[in-house]
Amino acid sequence: MGVRAAGGWREELEACLRQGWELRKRHPWLAEVRGTRRLPGPNAVAFYDRLLGILSGAGLTPARTVAAADLLGRFVDAEALRLVEVAAAERASGVGEEEWWGARDSLYERLGAYPVVTALWEAGAWDEPADPFEFGLARLLDAIELLAGDETRDETCGMCGTPLPGAMTGRPRAYCSRACRQRAYRERRARR
Repeated sequence: MGVRAAGGWREELEACLRQGWELRKRHPWLAEVRGTRRLPGPNAVAFYDRLLGILSGAGLTPARTVAAADLLGRFVDAEALRLVEVAAAERASGVGEEEWWGARDSLYERLGAYPVVTALWEAGAWDEPADPFEFGLARLLDAIELLAGDETRDETCGMCGTPLPGAMTGRPRAYCSRACRQRAYRERRARR
C-alpha cells in the first residue's frame, strides 16, 4: 500500500502522486502503456484504489472522487510522456533539449509578430521556468481542496434549516434571509 503521509488527505494524496511520479521517472514506459482499453495489472489497480481511498476521505461525492482520481492519474502520465518524448528526441538527434532550443535563433528573431509572447520573453518568463510537474501538482491539489470544501459546506440556513440559495458573489451564505440573520444576531447577543 505504501507509506501513509502524516497529516490530512492533501498530504497523503501528494505523497501518493509523488510515488507514482517517481515510479514513472524510473520506468517511463508505464505512461506509454496506459489506455482506455488496457487491462491494468494488480499494482496499477492497487495504486488507483489508494487514490480513490484518499480522495474519498476528502469528502468528495463518489462521482467527483472517480473524476479527480482519473484527472490526477492522467496528469502524472502526461508529465511522464513529456519526459519520454524529450528523451526520444535527444536520442534521435544527439542534441540535448536546451542546446536544440538555443540553436533556434531564427525563431526568436520573429517573435515581434506575437506581442504577448514577445512581452513574456522580454520579461524573462522562460529564463527560469517553473517545474511543470510541481506547478501542475500544486494547482490540481488546490482545486481538489476547493472542491472538497464545496462538498462539505452546509447548504441550509443556520436559523431555520431551509435550503440556501447560491451566493451570487463573496462568501457563502449562512442564512436564507435578512430576518434569519438578524434573529441569529439577536440570539448571540442575548447569550452574552
